[in-house]
Amino acid sequence: MNTLRLTGTVRPAALLAGLILPLACAKAPPKPERLPTHPVAGSLLIDGVPAVRAAITFHRTTPWPDGKACGPSAMTDDNGSFRMTTFRVYDGVPVGEYKVTILAEYVTKDGADVPVPDLLKGKYSDREKTPLSVRIQEGENELDQFDLTTQ
Repeated sequence: MNTLRLTGTVRPAALLAGLILPLACAKAPPKPERLPTHPVAGSLLIDGVPAVRAAITFHRTTPWPDGKACGPSAMTDDNGSFRMTTFRVYDGVPVGEYKVTILAEYVTKDGADVPVPDLLKGKYSDREKTPLSVRIQEGENELDQFDLTTQ
């Protein structure tokens, strides 16, 4: 009859495998659920002209349930239009009240986007001071146009 004998070098490795294998196969703790998002679209004019590549960020006015700060954001296209992203591209924004910050640091000259100092002079860049706000509801959200001036 053949018997398997564990030698001094194999025994610690077997013991280690016996301890690690159950841990590796154990289920990972569940991830916190993300808040459901709802499509959000809008547009931005500055001095009556579509704002190109303006950065728009929403800042929740109440704490996020999971304690993490996450700022839904968007970049305007050539027509000043935008669609908001929170977790995945264009997934929208969770229901709630938000302050809105905007940075407009590009203009189009001769068909090219050219970086410039913020056209809005910081008036809408501080979430504590911005006068802009939105309420996101369940379902599609088509925001009123943001019609801002450089003055």
